[in-house]
Amino acid sequence: MSTLLRAARVVLDIGLHLRLPMPFGDGALWTTGAALELLRDRCRQGPYASADLARYLGRPGQALAYKVGERVWLAGRSSFPPGDRRAFHRQALELGALGLDQLTATLQNDRPPPASASAAVSSGSLLHGVTASELGASGAAP
Repeated sequence: MSTLLRAARVVLDIGLHLRLPMPFGDGALWTTGAALELLRDRCRQGPYASADLARYLGRPGQALAYKVGERVWLAGRSSFPPGDRRAFHRQALELGALGLDQLTATLQNDRPPPASASAAVSSGSLLHGVTASELGASGAAP
């Protein structure tokens, strides 16, 4: 059930905030009523559906950010020997606050994290798949 709920949250987050058509039905745009119905009935959230929906309406991108972070975390964990989750968690938490690319590189390649944000920009790891030279002077992704 958690996979279905997480997928629904991502679809709702993107669909409601970008005013996209629902992927089922007659192409009508997402509404809060349709989103509530999806969470309550198809995802079996019952009385928790309205609180869940309010959280995602108030924090655009939160569901997507969670899912991306979860995938990076699980990929990093898979690079450790099976049964050694404690070592993974200890190393990951000792790193402190890092961007996802920095966390991935550090855990999978056993490299120390960059010393500062400027090191992250110069190494090209600030944005996934976008190098510092592609950012240009504006600092905005292409």
